[in-house]
Amino acid sequence: MNLTDLLNLLDYAKSLNYRSIEDCESIFLGSHVFRAIERMGVKGTYVFHTSPEDKILPVKPAVFIAEAKTEDEARTIHRKLWNFGIAPFLMVLLPHQIRIYTGFDYNHKQDNVGLINQIEIADIEDVELKNKLQDFSSFSIDSGNIWEKQSNNLDPKKRVDSHLLNNLEKLEKVLLDKKIELPIIHSLSL
Repeated sequence: MNLTDLLNLLDYAKSLNYRSIEDCESIFLGSHVFRAIERMGVKGTYVFHTSPEDKILPVKPAVFIAEAKTEDEARTIHRKLWNFGIAPFLMVLLPHQIRIYTGFDYNHKQDNVGLINQIEIADIEDVELKNKLQDFSSFSIDSGNIWEKQSNNLDPKKRVDSHLLNNLEKLEKVLLDKKIELPIIHSLSL
């Protein structure tokens, strides 16, 4: 299976909501995020609309599509995208399998944290594969079904920003327990 086959199976190829990596720059306005996702192997993203005709708010990534040669490379892409906290899901096509991750959970000590599904593709029929991927199909995203079916994989407490806030709270507690006083520096006083 190649990327084109996967995009066709998900019905992304014929949808205006799929953006290849070349078209992603307009979503991220040429930012460092675009350059980073391009370097890590992301080939495109399926987007969802957050406001009518995208006049108030821009489209947002729902599923990033990437290619990797190894499971370690797929996990590295997952970690990097989790660090950005911008896409709820990541689908990685490997030579022998498809891995689906939540973009909102990662743990460097446990390999399977954030891994929703891994599908061996060697001896699987297209119909069966399409069935296994149906929650991430263009219809599922466009209709909103993905949010209902995958809600258990979208815990906001596991997002990168929540982890950072929790770590700051832990640091504050340690500093207070040790009675370490830090000078308060206000940005206006600089």
